[in-house]
Amino acid sequence: MPLLHGVLQVVVYEAQNLPTTRRIQAVGCIKRYVCCGALPQLAGSCDPYLCLDVGNTRRVRSRFIQGTHNPVWNERHEVYVADEADQLKIEIKDADIIGADFLGQAIIPVSEVVNGEQWDKWLDLTDTNGNPMKGKHVSGDRQQSRAHISIRYEPVGTKDETGEKYKEVPRAYFPLRPGNKVTLYHDAVCTPGPVEGAKLRGGGLYSDSCCWDDIYKALQQAKRFIWITGWSVWAPTMLKRRPMAQEDAPPLGELLIKKAREGVSVLLLVWDDATNNTGLTEGVMGTHDQETYRFFKHTEVTCVLCPRQGGMEDSLLQKVARGSMFTHHQKTVIVDTPMDTPVPIPLQQRARSGSSNLDSKLSAALHTAKSGLLAAKSSLAPTRSGSTNLDKQQQPAVRSSSPFTAAASSNQDKHQHKASRFSALETDSTGAPGSDKQQHKVGRHSGSPTARSGSTNLDRQHPMATRRLVAFVGGIDLTDGRYDTPAHPLFGTDQTGGPHERDHYQSCLESTDMNKPCPRQPWHDIHARLEGPAAIDIAMNFMERWVKQAGKHHLYKLGYLNQYGDILMPEALQVFAVRSVQWVADSNIVVAACMACLVKCY
Repeated sequence: MPLLHGVLQVVVYEAQNLPTTRRIQAVGCIKRYVCCGALPQLAGSCDPYLCLDVGNTRRVRSRFIQGTHNPVWNERHEVYVADEADQLKIEIKDADIIGADFLGQAIIPVSEVVNGEQWDKWLDLTDTNGNPMKGKHVSGDRQQSRAHISIRYEPVGTKDETGEKYKEVPRAYFPLRPGNKVTLYHDAVCTPGPVEGAKLRGGGLYSDSCCWDDIYKALQQAKRFIWITGWSVWAPTMLKRRPMAQEDAPPLGELLIKKAREGVSVLLLVWDDATNNTGLTEGVMGTHDQETYRFFKHTEVTCVLCPRQGGMEDSLLQKVARGSMFTHHQKTVIVDTPMDTPVPIPLQQRARSGSSNLDSKLSAALHTAKSGLLAAKSSLAPTRSGSTNLDKQQQPAVRSSSPFTAAASSNQDKHQHKASRFSALETDSTGAPGSDKQQHKVGRHSGSPTARSGSTNLDRQHPMATRRLVAFVGGIDLTDGRYDTPAHPLFGTDQTGGPHERDHYQSCLESTDMNKPCPRQPWHDIHARLEGPAAIDIAMNFMERWVKQAGKHHLYKLGYLNQYGDILMPEALQVFAVRSVQWVADSNIVVAACMACLVKCY
C-alpha cells in the first residue's frame, strides 16, 4: 500500500448535473404547498458540498453552495498526509438542517497522483455500488453527474513555495521534536529490570519500568500543576497495591485532593457519558463519570465532564450523535517533577519568565478577562432594532502601547472596533502590570495559579531550573480493572488482601455472579512517559482543550507553562501561554475565543 507522506495540493472546482434525491423532492413539496414556503432555505433545495477522504479518513470539506445542482466552489486546500492509502475518494452530499443526503462519489487511485505532476480531471460520479449517477441538465435531458478536481502531491523532501524543502509534514499538530526521552510501558504494573531478548542498539538489554508506580511518584512530587485527561477516571483507583508494593497507596481521588490542598493546580478533563446524565442509570459504558464529578465537586480539584465535540461544519444531528454516541480516548497525565541535577535556565527563558514578568501580565490578563465577562454583558444589550452593540464579524486584536487593551474603552474605539479585546503583548514600559511597581497588584487574586502555588517573583528569577515537565500518554486509564501485570491472573487476586480485592472487573460476561468465584477480565495495554519538548506539546494540547471545553468560568484556573522560573523550558521550544479573550457577538450570544499558546522556535 503506497505511503503518502507530505502535502496534497487540492483544488475543488465545480460539479455538474447533480441528481435530485427523493428527500429533496419530498421536502421541497412540503415547503411549497404545505408550509407555504415558511421553512428555512436549506430545506427542500439542493445545497451540495464536496468531501475528500484519504483512505478511511476525511480530510477536506468544502463550503456548501445553496440551491443549485451545478455548484462552483473554486476552493484550494492543503492536505497534510502521513498515511498508507491505495485510494482517494471524493463524495458530494446535500447539506440540510439535519443530516446530509448522498449525491455521488468517485474513486481516485493513489498511483495516479504520486508522480508529482498536476492531476486534473473531470470525474464521473457513481453510487456506492458503482452505478452511474445522473441529473437533469440545463437542456432538460438527464446526463451523467460529474465533478472537476485537481491534485498535486508534494512528498517530504520537495521544495515549497519559498524554495525550502519539507523536512517533515508541514504544520503538523505534533511536529517532530529532537532531544526527548521516552519510557515505554506494556502493562499498568511491571517488575522493573532488564527484559530478556530485548536488545538495545547501543548494547545491553531494555529495562522495564512500572507505569502506575511512575505515575504515582510523579503525582506525589508535583508542586505546580497536575493535568489529567481520560475516558474514565475513577477516584477509588489505587495506583500502588500489595504485594507488588510495600503497602497500599491512598486512592487516586484522595491523593489529588491532598495535592490540591498543598497548592497544586489539579485539573481533570473526563469524558461525559451522556447515557447517565439523567442520573437514573450508571451509564452504558460504566466510566463512573458522574461519580467522579460528585467526588471532586466541593473540593479544590476542578473536574470537568466534556463530551466528544466535532467541528463547526457538523449538522445538528451530527453534533447530537457525536456528543452522545462517540467517545474520546485521550489518556494523559501532565505534571511538573524535580530534576536530578539543577541546570542553568536558558537566557531566552530567563528574560521572559524573570525580567519581563510575562507571567504576571498573563495573570492580569486572565483576571481582567474574567471581570470583563460581566462588563461585556452590558455592551451586548439588544438595541431597539434587535441587533447588539457589537459587530457580528470578528476583528483582529488591537495592539497599543499598553500590555492589555480594551478596544471599546472610548466612543471612537467602539466605532472602529466594536468587540472588546484583551491583547497580551511582550514587555513594554515601566509601570506595566508586569513591572515591579505594579507587582503587588497582579497575579495574587484569589484562585490564580500564582496565588495557589505560593510562588514568588524571587523564585521565578532564580537562575537555576530545578523542575521539568513530564507527560504520560497512551491507552491505560486511571480507573477500575486496569491494574494488571504481565502474568494477567484470572483467579485468586480478588480475595482479601489481594490487589483486586476491591477491583474485580468483568465487562465481557454479562451473566457473571460477582459474589461467586469467577474470572476477572485481564487488561493489557501500552503507555509511555515523555520528557523534553514533546511533553510540552502534550501540555499545550491539554491547554487548548481546557480553553475550548472547560468554560470561561474555569479559564483562570489553567495557568501557563512559562509561569514559574524554576521549570526548564527546552531552548528549542520556548512556550508562552498568551491568552487574548475576544468577544464576538452573534445576536445575543457571546463567544469567548481564547488563544491558549503561542509557540516560538529558535
